[in-house]
Amino acid sequence: MVIGNPPYGAELDGKEWLKLNYKETSFGNIDSYKYFVQLGSILTKVKGVLSFIMPDSYLEKEYFKDLRLYVSDCFNEITNIKLGDDVFDDVNLPTPIINLNKKGSKAQKFYYQDISNINKLNKPTSLNYKTNFIIEQPEVSKTFVVINSIIKCKNTVPLIEVYEQVMGVKVYQKGKGKPKQTDYEKDNDVFVSNLPNEKFNYPFISQGINRYIYYTQNEYISYGDWLAEPRKSEYFDTPKIVIREIINPRIFATYIEESAVVKNIAAVIIKKTDDYPIKFLLGLINSTLFTFYVNEQSPKSSNKSYPSFNSRLLKDLPIIKCSSLEKEKIVERVDLILKTTKQFDDFIKYFTKHISIKFELEKLSSNLQNWYELEFKGFLKELQKAKVQLSLSQEAEWMQYFNEQKQKAQTLKAEIEKTDKEIDKMIYQLYGLSEEEIKIVEGENGK
Repeated sequence: MVIGNPPYGAELDGKEWLKLNYKETSFGNIDSYKYFVQLGSILTKVKGVLSFIMPDSYLEKEYFKDLRLYVSDCFNEITNIKLGDDVFDDVNLPTPIINLNKKGSKAQKFYYQDISNINKLNKPTSLNYKTNFIIEQPEVSKTFVVINSIIKCKNTVPLIEVYEQVMGVKVYQKGKGKPKQTDYEKDNDVFVSNLPNEKFNYPFISQGINRYIYYTQNEYISYGDWLAEPRKSEYFDTPKIVIREIINPRIFATYIEESAVVKNIAAVIIKKTDDYPIKFLLGLINSTLFTFYVNEQSPKSSNKSYPSFNSRLLKDLPIIKCSSLEKEKIVERVDLILKTTKQFDDFIKYFTKHISIKFELEKLSSNLQNWYELEFKGFLKELQKAKVQLSLSQEAEWMQYFNEQKQKAQTLKAEIEKTDKEIDKMIYQLYGLSEEEIKIVEGENGK
């Protein structure tokens, strides 16, 4: 039996030697714990067991497929136990245990169990395979995670078959780009500007992505082969969905019609066929069901410091096959929520700009920025904090104005929430969820 907690992320000397002598686990990024797994396999005798606790990156990431394939070739039985975050006090990474039984043949049994959500005080000391484990053989080059999903994949097609998808551009990295970048480019931010001109001719989206809206940052990019990881311009010149990589508390995606380059903090999706409209997909991705699905399927979603999805998961999202009429109904609702969200945002900004000018406030508190959530008494208190004093007559005048504007804002907000729920309901029906399954999905997402 071989048991251990191999080091990971270490700076390694002799990388060429390692690649030569550990060819099977030298694909993609070099990581020390891959070599420890291979060495542990060599040390494990037939009928022996190898058990390691290590980062969860081996479960799904593309550049760990060599490790997954190697393990499945060398061990007959593979068990993955997902422990979640904070297993070690000084390590903020999701961590699983991998148990490998060597019986002299390729893997025939795969066990996967997620106990990350179990109260730490009640963590089980043993697990019964029959009652605790989902047993199925995964496609090991893609994943070691096997989960029975609420979304049944019958009558669906993977997203990548009907849409095009990439992650956004990586702007800077030493040694990349044509000509190769040095530290100078990043240190001086030479490819991004706050002013547009012939050189900086693309709007640049580096943040501000929200559900059904994005907030411009007045950034522009010089786009070309000199970037570290540019993409085909078609992803930026055509109407697109942009999905923020961080999914806390849920997926944030919006539609952008105009030309714009997106940073690699987000995924970009464009249309491949007229049979699958881009706004139909936006409704699916922003739905409560798809947030539940991504959280359910991706180990990265449970990382407290950086809950996110990966590109492979996006490409494999199960897109329901349905009629043109059913797609169009969702597109109509998406058009409505895009319009109403923009109206709501414009209205909120108009009011905040008005009070900024009226009371000569250079910077508004977060409460004043979200003024529509305050009662008038709270609004007055925020003004007083900003050293704005109103007379009694001014208070009476502002109370009427504030309450009128708040009512208009709340009406728009209610319309957005109503449309959101209508889209959710339509998607539940398309995917054939039962009432019990809907309760599970909405309970998981805090509804």
